[in-house]
Amino acid sequence: MAAWRTIRDESLAIPLAAVIFITAIVVSPIGDFPLNDDWIFAQSVQDILETGVYSGHSYSDPLFLVHAYWGATVSFLFGFSFTVLRCSTLVLLWISGWMAARCAREVGGSRGVALLVGAVIIANPIALNLGYTFMTDVPFLALAHTSLYFFLRSIRLESVAVLVLASSFAAIAYFVRQFGLLIPVSFVVYALLSTHKDRFRVDVRRLAAVGVPWVVVVVIVALLPESARGISADFQSGRLGNSLPNQAIFILQHVLRSLAYCALFLAPVLVLVARKPNRASPRAVVGILVLITAGSWILLRGFGSTLPYFGNMLYDLGVGPLTLRGIVVDGQLATPVQLDGLWWLVTIPCGLASILMLWHGAKTGVREFLVSHYGDRAPTSSPRLFLILLCTAYVLVLVIPGVSVIYDRYLLMPLLPVALLLIPQSTI
Repeated sequence: MAAWRTIRDESLAIPLAAVIFITAIVVSPIGDFPLNDDWIFAQSVQDILETGVYSGHSYSDPLFLVHAYWGATVSFLFGFSFTVLRCSTLVLLWISGWMAARCAREVGGSRGVALLVGAVIIANPIALNLGYTFMTDVPFLALAHTSLYFFLRSIRLESVAVLVLASSFAAIAYFVRQFGLLIPVSFVVYALLSTHKDRFRVDVRRLAAVGVPWVVVVVIVALLPESARGISADFQSGRLGNSLPNQAIFILQHVLRSLAYCALFLAPVLVLVARKPNRASPRAVVGILVLITAGSWILLRGFGSTLPYFGNMLYDLGVGPLTLRGIVVDGQLATPVQLDGLWWLVTIPCGLASILMLWHGAKTGVREFLVSHYGDRAPTSSPRLFLILLCTAYVLVLVIPGVSVIYDRYLLMPLLPVALLLIPQSTI
């Protein structure tokens, strides 16, 4: 009975494991065939099993050393097949949701809110689809969410040991997708911005705790052969536009579109944590109206279409890459049910929500900096500035000219930081 009460009243891992189990019953993961581009990563797993050496793949952009050895480990234990690799990814999808829930608890969310955050991460149509592949996205999320959890815990406990764990998991995530570097960089920027003006000093222990795992990363990368380091992207400086105003509009448009996806996928969290707003001053009301008007114009300028904005996984009500047979027939999207023009009913509220989230994030970030830098509060008392910086990094890294294509699956990264920022501030 005590065990049942623990599961019913306290556990985060078991209810979220039940979500994965139910999806596996509804849609079987059994099938010895690749989905998406996971045949690339599976081939590297086979190379490791046969030669014991990771050599990357000529078609892979990222360095995916840890991903390949994870697949090789489970294949060594259970035999090589796409079913085994797929099941191993579903396990990591569960871990990503569980760590997301623990992050929500760490910032003060109730168990109900934490379970909702974890379930939303798992049930996201893009993440769930990728969970049935051996792509790198879900393994990266599992490691990145674990790293974020320990970073949040280190902020609350001011623990150097926990900080080492946090940076180590980010370093491991780097060897799945190189976006893992953004987590410690965001934390370092947060620590610098949160340093009190009258108490500025470099904490050597904390700096070493963050940096030592990355010394190991540099050594490992240096020892890898050139063919195993991934493909360097071409830096295309003209992709953002030829003038500064056009570049600014492109970047802001990208941010609003990305946040619109977050609003769409985090709608249950938005509804649950929504509170009656305080009465705003007339000046604030005018400012918000101006922001919404300007943001709406920027969002639709030269675009004029509805969600989904980015390609690769989500097409109307169909989920899956266009490389899969049957997705496109005679040049037409072959999803069984399509919303078509009804997507405007989803796009408009999501677009407005993206504008308000941008406004709230900017306002909160400035306030947190001013309070921690000039106020009397301890510099490490709130993680909100860190979460804002991490979300900003996850979104803006996609508009670096070296990233030639923006895939909607990359927008899985900012979902958790945004979800944590939606939890009422009074609980953080």
